[in-house]
Amino acid sequence: LSKIGQLNVISRTTMMQYKGAKKTLREIGEELNAGVIVEGSVRRAGNLVRITAQLIDANTDKHLSAETYDKEFKHIFAIQSDVAEKIAAALQATLSAAERERIAKAPTENTDAYTLYLKGRENYYRYKKQENEAAIESFKQAIVLDPSYAQAWAGLGDGYAQRFGRFGYAITWLDSAIGASERAIELDSNSAEGHTALGTALAYKGFIEEAIPEFEMATELNPSYFLALGTLVNLHVNRGALDEALLWAKKVTILN
Repeated sequence: LSKIGQLNVISRTTMMQYKGAKKTLREIGEELNAGVIVEGSVRRAGNLVRITAQLIDANTDKHLSAETYDKEFKHIFAIQSDVAEKIAAALQATLSAAERERIAKAPTENTDAYTLYLKGRENYYRYKKQENEAAIESFKQAIVLDPSYAQAWAGLGDGYAQRFGRFGYAITWLDSAIGASERAIELDSNSAEGHTALGTALAYKGFIEEAIPEFEMATELNPSYFLALGTLVNLHVNRGALDEALLWAKKVTILN
């Protein structure tokens, strides 16, 4: 859904604070200034997966749409695409041809590689040294299973960049980060994660002017990608372009 320009999708980190909270959907919607809420669940048993997704008007509690899918896990990407398109249709959001193509495209045909990628991202976003190393290993294993998996290459680029940026490793790891990130973009030029990873490595190297277009491309491909938006705020502040930084900051606060 975040790949659809007409929709502002609140970030996962913001939403997770409501997990288990005893608040009504109307209260959550008011706090986040969100008009609609997607609610659902994922249950997996072996090779089978059940996904439920409901679209609810945050102001009236009215159900706008509801879908249940019982499929083999190998069809996970088709389910995701279908849910996204049906929600967009219910919200009367117009999808461009490029957006429809990005939604429909499966990032990998190997579901084991996908699972490893998800584990890698879960660890990566903890921003701790041990977890970052675990993330790197997960991304590497995903690449072994599918060498053409652009998102896994982007994750590897991110992990290598953070070795220098957060955890004190040698600056030469940024060259490895740039190599992995460029490989991600080579495999999929529409990879927002790939452009973000390359921008991160370039920024850590001090190449701010070269990094900014990478993050801008990431936000063009994924308009609700708040990590890329937030980094643009910092980069523009660092270069003294405060008016431009403010514009990006306003976008970020809507999402997170």
